[in-house]
Order: sequence, then structure tokens, then C-alpha cells
Amino acid sequence: MSLNFILAIAHISSANTPEPFPSATVDPAKVQPGIMYAITILGLTAALILLLFSMNRHLKKVKVTAEDIDNID
Repeated sequence: MSLNFILAIAHISSANTPEPFPSATVDPAKVQPGIMYAITILGLTAALILLLFSMNRHLKKVKVTAEDIDNID
């Protein structure tokens, strides 16, 4: 195969390639996070705080002595 043939095939195949991203139908300047974004972030923050409190309570119940540390294999 000659170089000209390879270049011609590459040019033909690239001409029919669709663009990787669809054209935007919404004006990007008008898109904002909105109330659902705020509710989601607040919910995740509340869940994280509750999990941290729960973890703290469970870790307080664990009793580790010097003997336990020495007996680790």
C-alpha cells in the first residue's frame, strides 16, 4: 500500500465521522445548579455528619489494652 492510498482512506473515513458531542440545545449561560443541587449537597452533608457521630460512638466502645497490642501477630 502506498502512502497516498492510506491518506486517501483516512480522509474519506474522517469525513463521515460524527462530531463527538451533540450540539447544545440549551444555552449554557442560562443553566444553573438549582434547588435540587442544594438539597443533594445538604442531604449528603447531613448523612456524613450522622455517620461520623455513629463511628465515634462505636469507636468509644472499643477497649484496647497494651496486652492486646503486644499479642497482634
